[in-house]
Amino acid sequence: MPTPLPENEALRLAKLRTFEILHTAPEDAFDHIAALAQSIFRVPIALVSLVDEDCQWFKARVGVDVEQTPREHAFCAYAIMSYTPFVIPDAARDDRFRANPLVLGPPHVRFYAGAPLVAANGVRLGTVCVLDRAPRSHLTSLEIAQLQRLAALTMHILETRRAGLFALRNVAERKRAEAELGRALARERSAVESRDRLLASVGREMRIPLNSMMRSIALSRRTEAEDASSRLLDEALEFAVVLRNLVDGLFEAANIDARHFQPSCVFGVGNDAIIVSEAIETRNISVLIADDNATSRFILEKIVSGLGWESCAVEDGALALEAARQRDFDVILMDLQMPVLGGVEAMQHIRALKSDVALAPIIAISEASPDQQEVLLQQGFSAFVPKPVFPDLLVAALSEVVSAKAAATPAGAPRLAANGGGQPNDRPCKEAAT
Repeated sequence: MPTPLPENEALRLAKLRTFEILHTAPEDAFDHIAALAQSIFRVPIALVSLVDEDCQWFKARVGVDVEQTPREHAFCAYAIMSYTPFVIPDAARDDRFRANPLVLGPPHVRFYAGAPLVAANGVRLGTVCVLDRAPRSHLTSLEIAQLQRLAALTMHILETRRAGLFALRNVAERKRAEAELGRALARERSAVESRDRLLASVGREMRIPLNSMMRSIALSRRTEAEDASSRLLDEALEFAVVLRNLVDGLFEAANIDARHFQPSCVFGVGNDAIIVSEAIETRNISVLIADDNATSRFILEKIVSGLGWESCAVEDGALALEAARQRDFDVILMDLQMPVLGGVEAMQHIRALKSDVALAPIIAISEASPDQQEVLLQQGFSAFVPKPVFPDLLVAALSEVVSAKAAATPAGAPRLAANGGGQPNDRPCKEAAT
């Protein structure tokens, strides 16, 4: 007699495979079900059986050594045809099983009772079954109920197990996704860092000549009369400013802290003469210039000399400190980024000197953000002029600090001599010039 097939066999097999349980290792939960069934029904054999396409496979077994049998020999193949328990009191007297190899040979089945494992969608995956080698009468209603409860408990374990596998798979997928995301972010960071390094390198290379060009144009413009040449200089400076703003914009777009120049006002380069405050006496004012860039020193010296003032230019903070020890300068212009001794350290050492130069206005000359400018003022600088230095801005700062110094000097008090208290020692200035 051919083995019967459920009408929804394809759906049933597909559902069975979603549990991913066929041919897996023994698990305690299912072994306990089989042992409990054997104990309740006092039988030699108890199984948790799953009916696959060609065989029945035992997830748990008590009383037999084999893991599976052909589906055509399986009692459970009949049990999954119904939602109610399937009972065979004596297989040797049942035409469907009397010639079954499992009846004629080991394990010599005579009694069989199996309750189907019913999934949520109604398909029957297998059974919890008990077998005996001797015939038995029909089960009582209580025994039927107990067998159904064991089947329901087994199905609950199957569903829970599948949910756990799904959760683990989701975790694994999420970890894989997170790992891939991490790799993608690392690649993105690497690309951004490469871009930022390129922008920083390009910006540095462009800023140096731009700064020098803008300062030179502005300085030249102050010496030109109002004619066609002066208008060309005006246009050249405007173009240079636009280009410099584009370079700064690249840094801002890349979120690079490159200490970029942030102008707070539009400076003029017209023919109006730059007028130093009337509070400054028309006397020789001495200015110490400290900057490691030769072009910057040249521009600063030209601006100072244009005011009729005296200047001494050195190339690092250590030489500036030595010059300040030898002479009481009226004003000090201090670049921040210098070798040997930086501008901040040089300013702090000068402030600690036991001479009048310790009270001299010290103007920081550098590129810095507004927040950094505030910090510089708190550290002891008197004012700040951003790079590139334009004559208008520097002269305005010089006017402000020198006027403030003059106003703070009591009437009749002796003012600082231009060459300080002793004989001037120009060795630092001479070293910088060579």
